[in-house]
Amino acid sequence: MVKTDYSKTDELLSFKFLEKKLDWNISPSLLETVKSELDKIVGQDKKSDTLKVVFDMAESEYISSAFIRIICMTLNRLNSKNFTIINTNSCIKKILQECGLIFYLSE
Repeated sequence: MVKTDYSKTDELLSFKFLEKKLDWNISPSLLETVKSELDKIVGQDKKSDTLKVVFDMAESEYISSAFIRIICMTLNRLNSKNFTIINTNSCIKKILQECGLIFYLSE
């Protein structure tokens, strides 16, 4: 599903998504995991200006609108400059571009 790692000294929370398809079947549990990790670090439904979050998509081949919702929820909890998506394939890049989220890619 998803592997998480948090470095308190770097204030860096990383999520490595292990599923090939991040669609409506898997996204509810991923949403809960991401929200839970953010709540533990930042506080329930609070926003952080210093926490950095990385979504590693190396194992994923496809994302749906349900996963875009997870990205948007995460962005609402952070300073948007502190959010990065890494290791995307061309399909995911195209979807992110169509959704106006291409600026968060770091390749």
